Amino acid sequence: TLLSAHKAPISEVKFHPDQPDHIFTCSQGGELWHWNGSSIRSSGAGSGTLVSSINMDMSTTTSPWLSSEAVKHKVETTNLVSQQPLPINSLDLLGHSLLFGGD
Repeated sequence: TLLSAHKAPISEVKFHPDQPDHIFTCSQGGELWHWNGSSIRSSGAGSGTLVSSINMDMSTTTSPWLSSEAVKHKVETTNLVSQQPLPINSLDLLGHSLLFGGD
């Protein structure tokens, strides 16, 4: 795969509600990762390679996550907590707060 961080199956994926260039994932292996895609847009790697999508209100937006070429080698990943002994099953974002829970 182009992007890899988790060593176990992913339990949940959440986009940051205000900053869609940031994704958070948790896994059955007790890991919680932050995927920072801000550099995809700022690198200029995407002017021709970013893919547009149509929102429900029919406006066009561009998401850097939809292009494998734009994402390649431009995403910073950070493990947010030390590996937990049990799976992390769920996470939620509210403003600058991240809440996660598991078994």
